[in-house]
Amino acid sequence: HEYLVDSQVDLSERTNELTTRLQAGLENLPDDSSTPSPDTDAEADVDPGQAEFVEKLQQAMPFLVDANEAMKRAKTSMDLEEFTAAGKAQFEAITSLIEARERFADLRMLIELAYRTESEIAAALGQFSQPPLPDEGSESSALEWDASTGELIAENQTKNLERLRRLNDLVNKEIEKLTAAESPASQESNSQPDADQAPSKQELERYVFAATLVEETTDAMQQVLDSLQTVEIQESENAERPKAEPDEESEVDENEKPKPSSDDPDGLENVRNAKSNADRAAEKLVELRRLFFSLIEHLRETAERQASLNDRTETVAGTDSEPQEAESDAGEKSSTLAIQQTELRDVADKIADALKQQAQQPSQSTSGQPN
Repeated sequence: HEYLVDSQVDLSERTNELTTRLQAGLENLPDDSSTPSPDTDAEADVDPGQAEFVEKLQQAMPFLVDANEAMKRAKTSMDLEEFTAAGKAQFEAITSLIEARERFADLRMLIELAYRTESEIAAALGQFSQPPLPDEGSESSALEWDASTGELIAENQTKNLERLRRLNDLVNKEIEKLTAAESPASQESNSQPDADQAPSKQELERYVFAATLVEETTDAMQQVLDSLQTVEIQESENAERPKAEPDEESEVDENEKPKPSSDDPDGLENVRNAKSNADRAAEKLVELRRLFFSLIEHLRETAERQASLNDRTETVAGTDSEPQEAESDAGEKSSTLAIQQTELRDVADKIADALKQQAQQPSQSTSGQPN
């Protein structure tokens, strides 16, 4: 018990000191320090990196303050030996610290966090959106949907949507920087040859494409929320509908009882729509991940996709010994696998070209040097 209290005191003191120092630093900054007036000489002295850090710190401070307060509550609860309350406060502190740390995440980390969260959302929705099994009549194999489930999924989706807005800001800032570098004035002051400026143009194209993917991902996530909101409204209406008393229930005409829609027999069509859009958002985030992959990451993903393709190929190969009626299905699967293999081969060719270019760079950089 004493060890736990001492550990909590140490963490609380360190967090309180950090929060206090950061708050003091932000309060002592001059007004509009990150965006100085063009009429002053201070603009030349502003470090863009420092201004960006200050902006992120301002976003993170509310979460650091919350974490600090939660740690104080945890310490108080532990002194009173109220360990359940202490554990709850500690969890709140951890959550706030994670949120604060995320405000300093770079573009690639944000993409990875968004992808993982959206994949979890899609998987959760998949547990509730399965259609009824043919041999079970009206019984569905899906888990039963309830209001608390919808609220939890919607909360995570809202959080991920806010993450995409921050990602969009980062992408647009890079586009602004690269666009400025491509301006005529910038090119006139740049003495580098055109060959050295080509990577900058490629980077601009990459970020412009990334902005399109972010926009499409944001749209898909918003549609997930819209579908979940519709489900919530339907659940609320069903809960408010008056129920017949037991002695009156037998007198209700069967034709007057509400029947499920033929388009939505199990009442989960909007859940399935949410699942479809969550899958679409996750697929777009996969494209974003690949767009900013390093060469090593491209190699690793290509190897993983090839291994997966090999497993499915062996499965299809096993159908050769099955009855003739399975041949058509096997043929369709074989065609799909062949297309995927071609795509993987194209990716491998691009990786090989990139490796070749990297191998040639040292010799090119030293070719102009005297022996």
